[in-house]
Amino acid sequence: MRWRAILLFGAPGSGKGTQGKVLGTIPAFCHISCGDVFRGMDLRTQVGQAFLKYSSAGKLVPDEVTVDLWRQHMAHALSLLLVMLLAAPMAFHVPLPALSAILVFVAWNMGEWHAFTDVQQFRWPYRLTLLAVFVLTVAVDLSVAVAVGLGAATLTFLFHISSLTRSEVLWQDPQTQVLRLQGALFFGAVNLIEQRSDNLPSQ
Repeated sequence: MRWRAILLFGAPGSGKGTQGKVLGTIPAFCHISCGDVFRGMDLRTQVGQAFLKYSSAGKLVPDEVTVDLWRQHMAHALSLLLVMLLAAPMAFHVPLPALSAILVFVAWNMGEWHAFTDVQQFRWPYRLTLLAVFVLTVAVDLSVAVAVGLGAATLTFLFHISSLTRSEVLWQDPQTQVLRLQGALFFGAVNLIEQRSDNLPSQ
């Protein structure tokens, strides 16, 4: 059976990528997107540097760079295929503890551990939120960590905004008191208004 190539052309936002992904779900169809390849390219390579030169200047990337990128992409895919075909049978002879050690080593090196030293410059609510989300992501599940992080960030935001609300007395006599409220006036600032209402003139 001969293979056929279907090229989708169109203006940005016309739906090329959406239609391509739909076609890619059909058996025996393979969806290949230039945008995905460009986004996943290594900018440290020679082709990546050439792409960065044109894209940072706001110019169109020449066809030569695109062809070189696709040549590199296909060579990488072919290399992975050869590794899978030739090295996969030998994987049966590799002990599982060795594979787990490699996995732990790679995962450890992927962590941006130096970023935790930057937490010192933030306030305690932010530190606790970050550490809680990190621990929940590792120990429980990403969805749980995201939910807890959103809840903690919302509560921290409300507390911070309400603490910025201020009131000052502009004028007062035995029967009248004029106040000026500054800041975000929403339900988080109700405590401040209640405190002021307790100190209103008696008459």
